[in-house]
Amino acid sequence: MKVALLWFDNNPHRDLKEKITRAARHYCRKFGIAPNACYVHKSALSDNGSTTLTTSGSTTLTTSGSTTLTTGAKTAQVGQIQVTPKPFILPHHIQIGQEEQP
Repeated sequence: MKVALLWFDNNPHRDLKEKITRAARHYCRKFGIAPNACYVHKSALSDNGSTTLTTSGSTTLTTSGSTTLTTGAKTAQVGQIQVTPKPFILPHHIQIGQEEQP
């Protein structure tokens, strides 16, 4: 990502899907294009209990609070946005933007 928006949201009443959706709306207003990639802290994709996301392994998961991924899944999808855990993203932060195509 060359241009990204770093979004902070530690509201415990919002699930990950809502946080990403809010960040994506702000990104669209600011840059005029829709994001297609999102990086989150690995704890954001841990088991916490009702948002439905589709993982890269074609598994649909339902959670609330945080988003759950099955073992071995490395990404999730929120709408058209690919969600990937990254070790350099701090908890409660979302880096969202346009992933460059090779």
